[in-house]
Amino acid sequence: MGPHTIISAALSHFVAARPRLHVMGSGSALDLAGLRAAAPPPNMFLVDIDDTAVPAAELISRCRETVPEARVCVLSGRQNIESLRSCIAAGTDGYISKQSSIDELFTAIEAVAEGGSYVDPRMGAMLLLAETRRDPNDLSTREVDIVRLVADGLSNREISAALDLSEKTIKNHISRIFSKLNISGRAQIAAHAIRVGIA
Repeated sequence: MGPHTIISAALSHFVAARPRLHVMGSGSALDLAGLRAAAPPPNMFLVDIDDTAVPAAELISRCRETVPEARVCVLSGRQNIESLRSCIAAGTDGYISKQSSIDELFTAIEAVAEGGSYVDPRMGAMLLLAETRRDPNDLSTREVDIVRLVADGLSNREISAALDLSEKTIKNHISRIFSKLNISGRAQIAAHAIRVGIA
């Protein structure tokens, strides 16, 4: 029995003991096809990306292909931004560090299982700092305000009223945001806000 097997068994025990959580299976050789046929199917995968040689993005993809409606939360011992970026790009709903406490782990699991998202606060702060340093065309304070409001689902008119600016000014700001972030839609603004932790 290797160290990852022990960790997997211990984690399954902790999760199974939690009210409202039920473990349907665990292990590096987990039968994904069997989970697809389960009734009801799992509503979340907790993926240890250190427990396999398979790239994290592929693991996340396999989970999504097995049960498309299931949520995915990544557990990782990797304290680096590229790991977090690749998991977010692959579509994970949560990312929690193995350096976290048990309470933090369950906060992440429950947030993701209930349809939300979770990024380890330490990793989120590192990502936000890295994004700020990486882009020479940093968003202005006003543009950050607008990104946050777009992510909240407000229309240009509502943003205009909230910031006491004309709709034309808001449209100009959003055009500059599109240009700086190299994106073309409001949904991508919201995704950016979530990715860098300002939503």
